[in-house]
Parts: sequence; C-alpha cells; structure tokens
Amino acid sequence: MKSRSFKAPGKALLCGEYAVLRGAPAMCVALNCRAQVTVSKRTETVSIVSTLGFAEGSWRFKIIDESVAWLDQPPEGVRSLLDAACKKTRLTSCCPAALTIDTLAFYSPRDKKKLGLGSSSATTVALVAALQKQSFDIENIWANSKMVHKAFQNGRGSGIDIATSCFGGLITYTSCDTAPPTKTTWPTGLYYQFFYSGIEADTIAAIDRAAGVSEKSWNMLIEHARDAAIAWGSGNVEEILDAMEQYTVSLRKLDLLYGLNIFGAGHQDLVDLAKTTSLIYKPCGSGGGDIGVALSKTKKDIQDFSQYARMKGFMPLDLEIDNNGVIPTIGEKV
Repeated sequence: MKSRSFKAPGKALLCGEYAVLRGAPAMCVALNCRAQVTVSKRTETVSIVSTLGFAEGSWRFKIIDESVAWLDQPPEGVRSLLDAACKKTRLTSCCPAALTIDTLAFYSPRDKKKLGLGSSSATTVALVAALQKQSFDIENIWANSKMVHKAFQNGRGSGIDIATSCFGGLITYTSCDTAPPTKTTWPTGLYYQFFYSGIEADTIAAIDRAAGVSEKSWNMLIEHARDAAIAWGSGNVEEILDAMEQYTVSLRKLDLLYGLNIFGAGHQDLVDLAKTTSLIYKPCGSGGGDIGVALSKTKKDIQDFSQYARMKGFMPLDLEIDNNGVIPTIGEKV
C-alpha cells in the first residue's frame, strides 16, 4: 500500500443544535480548517500513530485478532478513535502502518486550547478516507465515518458534524435521513464572523444534560429550527436573520428553564449587544464555551461588533466557508 493522505474540514453549527437530536433539521457549514490523516505501510512488525495538535506524541500498537493491542499508553481520545476504526474500517489490512493525525488547525495559536470546530469528526472522516479501498467513494466514507464516530462517542450525537466534514459547504441535515444532506449556496449579502470564547466546551456533557429535558419542552425549539431551515433554503437574508433570532430566543428559553448553560462563557453578553444593533449573534453547537457566530446584512456592523467582542475576551477567527468536503492531498487521485 502506498501512502494515502486525506484532509477534511471543520464545521460550525448555525442553528438546529439540540433540536436535531429530536428529528428537526439543522444548518451546518464547513470551515477552512482541516484535519489531515496520512497512512503509510511500515516494514516493521509494529504500527505507530503520531498526532499533531491533540495530545502530541507517538504510540505503538499491533493488530491482534482484529483488535488494537497497545504497546504504549496513548491518550483516551487516540485509543478510542483507533479502537473504533479497527472495528469499522480496513485498518487491520493496512497494518503494520504509520498513521499521522494532524489537527493543529483546530487549536488556538494563543493558548493551544481546542476551538470547538469539530476536530474529532474531521479527523474521523479523513482517517476513514485514508483507510478505504483505492476508489474514492464519498457515500461509503460517509457511512463508515458515521459508524466510527458513533462508536467513538458511545452512541451520542446526531451525525451532522460527520456529514459536514464529508460533503462540505452549507448543508441542511436531518438525523433520520439516509440520503446525503442537501447543500445550499451561502446567501448573497449575508456577512458572518465566527468568534472563539476562550473556553472549551464539553459537548458530551452538554448532550447528557439535555437528555433531562421533557419531550414537550422541545416543541417550540423544533418548530423554530424548521422555520430557520426553510429561511436558509430561501436565500432571503431578511428571512434568515428573523428566523435565526427566533431560534436563538427559543434556545435561550430552554437554556434558562433547564440550566443547560448554553449561553454561558460570555455568549449571552454578545447576544445582548447584538440586540442593540441590526445583527444576530448566537453560540454555535452545544454552547457553554467554544464558538459563536454573528450574522448581518452589512460588513460594517460585523466589524464594529468584532471590536466589542475582543473587549469581552472573544477572539474573531480568520475562517471562511469551505465548499469542499473530504479531499485527497496532492498526489492522490479521486
């Protein structure tokens, strides 16, 4: 086996978080920070995985009876990912191998904290692509990546992050869909800026907290998630901003009612400021840290808002929409 190397983008969940776990549509966008995984055959009898970004280091392992037998003690994240990949991909047939996992783009250059841009899903997709058979089959990559990531997260999550890393661009996603997600063109005249709160969120803990919300309490959020998806599909900027505001209000009500801390880590301060302007701000994904997004009809509003966000300790991120999903690096063929 020659060396194979693939890159997959990160993501930001624009709306539909939490509601997507109850069957509502969600909007997610791929961003131009990428995880890269390279797999090459080794002549030695022992395989090795090396990481850049997350828990930097190298750890040796063997495949015994189609299971990973670790010769070193890797961090739990590395261990869990490769254990899941061994069960769901061609890892066994590729070994002994050298794997390099590079997620440096997902960490803050300021303090090396994880930004919350979907590094685990991007890594999973890039890894599955690098381990697949020679022909590039995006739907096969998507199906296997969903299985690996679900095992990696002990069954939690909707799969929207995996779909975004696979297909790229702006997507509408429903967890019960078996067909690839619908891709939508980013609306002309809608400006955006993503901000990092400086605090790492715990997505798994947030999902577990939300499990205590009564079924009836989800109804309004689900309704507004559907309205938002329709608005994004229309491409009408006014309708999108109105729908995003309604969704954010519903999300905040649920947050306050059940103490989910979605708007913690300073996000509520930026939401309050946005109410005094013509733009919309909301946390992305599980909230309680990580990132948020500002949306506006004017670039100047975004620029002015960014200055205030910096004063509150938020870092504007130099990120753009990535319309490509998982792709091979130079030298690979699709």
